[in-house]
Amino acid sequence: MRKAQGRARRPIGAVLATLVCAVAALASASPSALAATAPAPKESVVAFEGQLRGHRVSAVTLYPKAHRFHVVLTDGSKVNIIVPASQQQRLASAVGAAGVAMKTNKAKAPSHKRRYIAAGILIVVIVLAAAAWLLMRSRRRREEEVGPRTR
Repeated sequence: MRKAQGRARRPIGAVLATLVCAVAALASASPSALAATAPAPKESVVAFEGQLRGHRVSAVTLYPKAHRFHVVLTDGSKVNIIVPASQQQRLASAVGAAGVAMKTNKAKAPSHKRRYIAAGILIVVIVLAAAAWLLMRSRRRREEEVGPRTR
């Protein structure tokens, strides 16, 4: 049985767990997630049509795959309208007929760059943890064979 000599030592598992948690937190936080603001409130299709008839809509962005309209009102506020797929074409033509500027946002292919970076960080952490475990294991074996070090 080993006696504590001088200062208390933390178990390597606690140190590695803290290191892994810190790296995971840094890897999961992206700049866009850190700078994100609250999402625009959702509104009903009926309310959107009333605003469109009342000339309170200044710009519309259509997200066709999500069946969503991102609307900027004349007072500067922004709202999201989720529409059924069957009404999307009708509402798009109503926006065009009202003379409101509308653009369509095509979905881009997802970038896998962050996944590759996170995987690389994970591999490095696993290698470091394995090296620390092997080092601690060899140190314990050496101490068992030779005895504890004296200063």
